[in-house]
Amino acid sequence: KEQPSVCQDCSVGCNVDVFSQRDQILRLTARENLDVNGYFMCDIGRYGFHRYEEIERVTQPMVRNGESFDILNWDKAIEKTADLIKKSNDKTAGIVSPFHTNESNYLMGLMMKDTLGLLPRITGDEITYPSGFRISADRSPNLRGVHDISGKLAEDFSSKIKTKEICGLYILDDGIDRELDDIWKDILENMDFVIVQSYTITELTKLAHIVLPGLAPYEREGTITNDQGRIQWLRPSLPIKGNSKPDWEILMLVRNALYKESEQFVDLGEVIKKMGDQFPKYAGVTLFKIGTHGISLNGKNI
Repeated sequence: KEQPSVCQDCSVGCNVDVFSQRDQILRLTARENLDVNGYFMCDIGRYGFHRYEEIERVTQPMVRNGESFDILNWDKAIEKTADLIKKSNDKTAGIVSPFHTNESNYLMGLMMKDTLGLLPRITGDEITYPSGFRISADRSPNLRGVHDISGKLAEDFSSKIKTKEICGLYILDDGIDRELDDIWKDILENMDFVIVQSYTITELTKLAHIVLPGLAPYEREGTITNDQGRIQWLRPSLPIKGNSKPDWEILMLVRNALYKESEQFVDLGEVIKKMGDQFPKYAGVTLFKIGTHGISLNGKNI
């Protein structure tokens, strides 16, 4: 099976074709897009999918029970998540992620609009070749999108949570590439509760009180915006594992449990429409218009 998609290993957003067979990725090849990556892709992106092959997946909702976790059904997991947030009396903050789609970050911003933060950037070397092909120092695929559609992010999150007496966090997990520094370990240890939405066991999920199973990178569908302001269609190449759900859908369900008057989105397109209604730069964007080559949001014509 061949699926056009976007590389998720840096903010350039190289266009790729993903080849899979029997629910396993075989290879990634560069797909021509003269506005993004030309005819090329780097070896980081070409072989990066291998790091997802041996991970310990989270495929069912879980709640902490001492040093271990108990499995929950979705209805109970959403109920418990909403109860924790309600009982905190507006003292829960949200953590958005540049490894997630615009739609997931947008819904986190709608739900946790008063206090939003971001984990430290994951970076590498910035490399530009004579051909003009570039590897971004920002090793996440959607940092531009996060800043575009999440609302106001706290610059000094550590100070913000002290000022607002935050006692709980709802985190979109970056995934296997994330390592926690001492500042964030201290923040997490001082929370009354931590809700983590993730696809695998990470340092964050090990510290969580509730774990909600989202989708892994090659299972997700949505939009991401590269560092040049081009919105692109991230398409799924693998089926959903176990009882996992699309991350935007989990956030919608939690938001519906918190606010009975909030919208019920039937599909991804409705989330994109709502996002465009709130953020003019994204107005009129649809998956059809994005197509296989994306849309430039810098003076776009859609």
